[in-house]
Amino acid sequence: EGVASWEGTENARVFLPGATDVTFTYSPGPTEEGKWEWADAWDAEDREALPRAVRVEFTTQSEAGPRKNAFVVPVMGGGTG
Repeated sequence: EGVASWEGTENARVFLPGATDVTFTYSPGPTEEGKWEWADAWDAEDREALPRAVRVEFTTQSEAGPRKNAFVVPVMGGGTG
């Protein structure tokens, strides 16, 4: 079925126009020391929880050449603690 069956996609937009090398990493939340650790994959069944945050990294072109960018999306209700 794919995206065509999702509700709310009738006004779809390109979120990262011109972006290349898009990667996603996942975090269970900060350690006791306050450091955020990131994993390349996340299995919610194995971890019995959603991640606390998802980091999106991508490359865009600028006049100076390729530019690395990133942003973090918090996941409401995610994490184990």
